[in-house]
Amino acid sequence: MFALGSVASTASARQHRSRCWTQHDLQPVQGNQVSEFTTHFKVEDYYRASNVRRAAKRLDGIVIGPKQTLSYNDTVGPRTEEAGFQYAPVIFRGELQYRPGGGVCQPSSTLHAAAILCGLQVLKRRSHSWQSSYIASGFDAAVAWRSKDLILKNPYSFPVKIAAEIGETHLTIRLFAKGAPNAWFDLETTPVSKRSFTQITELTDQLPPGETQIHRRGIKGLRLARTMVRTKPDGSTKRKKWSMDVYRPRTQVVRIGADSNETNFGGFQPSH
Repeated sequence: MFALGSVASTASARQHRSRCWTQHDLQPVQGNQVSEFTTHFKVEDYYRASNVRRAAKRLDGIVIGPKQTLSYNDTVGPRTEEAGFQYAPVIFRGELQYRPGGGVCQPSSTLHAAAILCGLQVLKRRSHSWQSSYIASGFDAAVAWRSKDLILKNPYSFPVKIAAEIGETHLTIRLFAKGAPNAWFDLETTPVSKRSFTQITELTDQLPPGETQIHRRGIKGLRLARTMVRTKPDGSTKRKKWSMDVYRPRTQVVRIGADSNETNFGGFQPSH
């Protein structure tokens, strides 16, 4: 087992990532486990958690043949109520909205990270508008039906199979193959610049007068350089500049309790 510790590029990332080439004989997957990546989600966010599990189940068992590609959108399908997806928060045009399928970016991000460690080629991928809480910046992969996709290519002469372990609060993507890559792969992320978020306040009669509450937490902006690192068994490494991710800052909104008369004073709009 060759294990790698947690990514340190963001303190809010809760994850474990490792890769190994040990034999895995448990059904239904046989072969060498070539990479593994785990992210966590909140069980209390019921509808979002449901979407994460539903999308992950559609990845489980998928085989990417030699020199073949995988489209996340084609594999998971449309995120509609008819397809069983629930309304949950999703970033849409730079704003947080409730739409069917909120949360499906977590399986795509987890798969993207496992694919990097396996050495699969990433043909198409986009970062999120804001830094994510469930995965380190640079490893995420935003998806949206018909507009943003994650497309991976298997560069090897052997097939690679996806296995999704879906727990109550975690998702683990493991990639298996009958062959083994001839190198280890990793993604190095380097912050280039950071931007602080701004804060606005709103008066509301939904809180006791004078009481404050963070209605939406701010997220710092980040410009991040990504470098692919390939390490051969003899210890030699090859580094390749990959891309630059830009995450915008998200404004923090603080609500202050006031009576109904105060909420109409000074241009503040009441929040209900």
